[in-house]
Amino acid sequence: MVRSAKRKIVLAIAATVAVLAGLEILLFRAAAHIVNDRVSASGGCSCAMDTLITARDWAILGFAGLFSVGVLVGMTYAVIALIRTRTLLKHVSVYEGMKGLFLFNGSHCESFTFGFLRPKIALCAHCVRNLSKDELAAILQHESHHVAKRHPLKFFVTDTVKYSFFFAPFLRNLISEYRTMAEIEADERVDSRQALGGVLLQMVQRPEFASIAASFASRLSIRIDRLIKPNWKASFQLDVSSVFITLAIVLGVAGTILVRPAAAGVNMCPMHPRQQCVRPMLDAAPSVYYNSSN
Repeated sequence: MVRSAKRKIVLAIAATVAVLAGLEILLFRAAAHIVNDRVSASGGCSCAMDTLITARDWAILGFAGLFSVGVLVGMTYAVIALIRTRTLLKHVSVYEGMKGLFLFNGSHCESFTFGFLRPKIALCAHCVRNLSKDELAAILQHESHHVAKRHPLKFFVTDTVKYSFFFAPFLRNLISEYRTMAEIEADERVDSRQALGGVLLQMVQRPEFASIAASFASRLSIRIDRLIKPNWKASFQLDVSSVFITLAIVLGVAGTILVRPAAAGVNMCPMHPRQQCVRPMLDAAPSVYYNSSN
């Protein structure tokens, strides 16, 4: 059930990204075509660039600028994520009691999976000292599923895409639901539901991380609901406003690209009337003058 819901979300993400990426390619091509046409049309004449810019051209250039900012934001996030991963590796040490497990110091129980090509589990030493055997096994079983599915790499890719198309809230909604379903799918690999519930309650009740728990409150509450409700079913929480906003952007970009350009341009220099550029001739005499015999 969770796997089926997750598969549908993945297909929706792929379709949304394909549409946005296709529009991005068309926008960049249209913007490059506009710039090349204006440079060619100028031909050294200062008035040509002012008279050939249309409202459609400005709209295309504006949307292309928005998508360009998204590319920069996505690249910035990717670089920061890679730097944080490298920094994290400096603060973990190999746990001799289990292969592939790393420990780090902390005052509360925390665990996560890191590494893109070879994922590994990092566990706070506080968990090893204070959790019961069943609770510790629940954490390791949960994180082992993330390792098997290479979720760190998948989360990195989806988050980079999310930031690259930050102006599409529906895509953010889809990726958030994908992360939630991935966590629930990992919870299903845990043998003891009681032990898993105890660990999740500790995550919610930590006063030191109240702000972080609030940020992930929806995700944690859904995971806890799954444990305490026998008839729980996976459902997609759709934000209707995000659909309309994203749809408006897609239709606006598509309409701008597909609309036929206006015949007349917008004169950017109202103080100067439109005029046709005339190249000066070194000799104004017609060629027939030189061919005629005296």
